[in-house]
Parts: sequence; C-alpha cells; structure tokens
Amino acid sequence: MVKESNFSSFTVRDLPKTERPRERLIKFGPEALSSQELLALVIGRGIRKTRR
Repeated sequence: MVKESNFSSFTVRDLPKTERPRERLIKFGPEALSSQELLALVIGRGIRKTRR
C-alpha cells in the first residue's frame, strides 16, 4: 500500500520567471537569495539549455 503525501510536487519551473533563483541572482545579486537558494544553484541539476 502506498501512503499519500500531503506535499505536492513542486519545481523551479513552476515559479514565474521573475521569482526563479537564477534570474533573481542575475537581476539582484546574491544578497537577494537565501542560503538554500544559493546552495541549490551551486549544486543544481543540469546545465542551462541542456536536456538530460
């Protein structure tokens, strides 16, 4: 039996482009991002414009 989670699946692509960490970093600098967002950018999956 599979237990259902109360959490929905969420990705960065679900965010409006103006709220995505990479775009906010470019526009506002690293000061505008949380430590978690900066870490996610550093260890993020994939390469921009490359499909895996």
